[in-house]
Amino acid sequence: MKTVYKGFTLIELLVVVLIIGILAAIALPQYQKAVLRSRAAEALTNVRAIGNAENAYTLETGGPTFNFSDLGVTMNDSCTGAACKVGKWFYNLDAPGGHVSAYYDATTAPDQTKLTIVYKFQETSQYPDWHIGEFGCAPRGNADWTKLCQYLAGPNARTQTFSGSTGYVWK
Repeated sequence: MKTVYKGFTLIELLVVVLIIGILAAIALPQYQKAVLRSRAAEALTNVRAIGNAENAYTLETGGPTFNFSDLGVTMNDSCTGAACKVGKWFYNLDAPGGHVSAYYDATTAPDQTKLTIVYKFQETSQYPDWHIGEFGCAPRGNADWTKLCQYLAGPNARTQTFSGSTGYVWK
């Protein structure tokens, strides 16, 4: 009598593991890009909400505020004065400059080495070529961040130097 063993050989298992590893190596960078895009979309939403809240506060009180707690915008993490850390983003409210900035993966604001998203909510002398309601994205020379900024800005964006970096501005 001959015993028949049912199962996989070591070679077959190694080939399957190798194939899964190759697929994972291909998929992981795409996943990371998708995560960064969603985080950037979150930052766009937040800077617009903060800017609009600052405008409402200014209309209501007659002057700007330098404190997130006055705006009535709920941020999930820690906010102190004009600085707020939420997840991977560090937000900076610059009421005299008429804009809100978000710095990706920064520990302090402003961090001129990090991906920066800016929203202009008031007409001021800072960023004179911008209009109220425009966004800016400064990739800081990082190729992945440049692609992200181009994606966020769309085809009608203009290239401009701001915050010490060449970036993209759009409405």
